[in-house]
Amino acid sequence: MDEVNAGIAELLASCFPFVDTAIPGEEVGPTKAPAAAASHKESYPKLPLDVFEVILFYLSARDLKAVAKVCRFLSGAVKREHAWREAHAPYVEHAFTHVLTTRFPPPKGIQINMMPILAEDLYHTVPEECRGYLEIINLCAMQTKGVIYLTIDEHEVLPGEAHRRPGLHVESPVVRPGDPLARIAKSKGEEKSLDPVFLAWGQGMIDMVTKKPLDGIYFGSNVARSSRVYRSMVTSTAMVGHDGDIGSVRHLFPRHTDLGAGDIFWMTDRTPHESFHVKKKVYRQFFRLVTGPIGVWFSKHNTPNPAGVLPNCVISDIDKFADYEST
Repeated sequence: MDEVNAGIAELLASCFPFVDTAIPGEEVGPTKAPAAAASHKESYPKLPLDVFEVILFYLSARDLKAVAKVCRFLSGAVKREHAWREAHAPYVEHAFTHVLTTRFPPPKGIQINMMPILAEDLYHTVPEECRGYLEIINLCAMQTKGVIYLTIDEHEVLPGEAHRRPGLHVESPVVRPGDPLARIAKSKGEEKSLDPVFLAWGQGMIDMVTKKPLDGIYFGSNVARSSRVYRSMVTSTAMVGHDGDIGSVRHLFPRHTDLGAGDIFWMTDRTPHESFHVKKKVYRQFFRLVTGPIGVWFSKHNTPNPAGVLPNCVISDIDKFADYEST
């Protein structure tokens, strides 16, 4: 193994002659110093070994394990990378759970998004055209009180298209200084010099006593393998892009489950998930119920309730797409 380490060290040094690839604790004498490194000794500054931590960040868990086994001089950097991932993108057994499998009602072309309804009075606050979903809503909302938010999206999806938002993301957006939503976060008690923060979009946790979900998000569709959810949670704002996008760090989330037809899953608002492009034309029915608190309700994107139920949060006229593109 030492010969392998030394060989890889020489290879790395030949590719990156300005990097010190010495194995910690070992003295690098003339016989171990690669010729390429020696030839660049005067023209390149010597950089610490942890320059490779940037590279290690983009490796999968499997590749990290291989690097630690083969490249002993990188073992310390690999350990630090593992520790960072455990703190900021940890594997979480209860990041999601399967709740039920059901048959969706006959479609009606319903298009509503984040409509506020009352958990204690579903029959009178769920619109008549949506009452085919009442049984599913009841099963998801039985532990909930107050205002919750209903999404039903029914329409034909063509091959190569995604019914819902494609790409890996979390529901909880990150608000940064200068964002249009920054003033909303500040009004909720943040300091004037706002650090990046997650804005609630349902939150969610599993009660460790009852093993039942508290708050969070319920979702599913009538098309098998058109949605995927990952058994992790995102705790670092640094890895989250616009509107919850985490596609650039997909490699940090290796464990996943695809939803079957009629599956209703529960998840937190920081659980990675995505919607897939379909391979053939389908009529897809998507259901979502947000049962936890949200930080903002977007009047330009969400559906008001004809029964008069109002969101129990800040109502914003921000356009999530145009207003962010202009900042």
